[in-house]
Amino acid sequence: GFSMMPEEILGFLGEDYKGLVGPGERAFPEMVKGLVEGTALKRLSSDSHPAKIGTLQNIDLLKAYSVYSPRASIGIRTKNGCGKQCHYCPYPQISGYSPVTKPLPAILKEIHFIRHLDGFPAFMFTDDIFNSPLDHAKQVLRAMIEEGEIPETWHAYISPKEIDEEFVE
Repeated sequence: GFSMMPEEILGFLGEDYKGLVGPGERAFPEMVKGLVEGTALKRLSSDSHPAKIGTLQNIDLLKAYSVYSPRASIGIRTKNGCGKQCHYCPYPQISGYSPVTKPLPAILKEIHFIRHLDGFPAFMFTDDIFNSPLDHAKQVLRAMIEEGEIPETWHAYISPKEIDEEFVE
């Protein structure tokens, strides 16, 4: 909701609050750096659809999270953006209208990383719609099988219109 109506929400919260709209691969680290260094922050920050999708990096933070959230699930993005233009859905407006995919080796590296952290038997593909485009999702799943990177469980938001027998298998 915040990415759809940031000014209204910040107006309600008051002047002391700052916000980040949409993808934050570049803007979030800048925001954290500003907070740590005590520099002035923009009231509203935004990445206009980053060309590169971020990767999981802070091992210590994830390990701490696993202690406080047993059986938690970590999110992995395989792409950013959605090629659909459903009139009811804000995802393309927030994440971009053209999907930008993460390279398969980077996706597999993150899956491997999560699978070998204690306390994380599962992960979630946090793409707007994991199986859109279907070919990309199937490439990810095939690569997971080929590399033996199959978690105890995983979940994702999927479109029922873009499922075929191979995807289900």
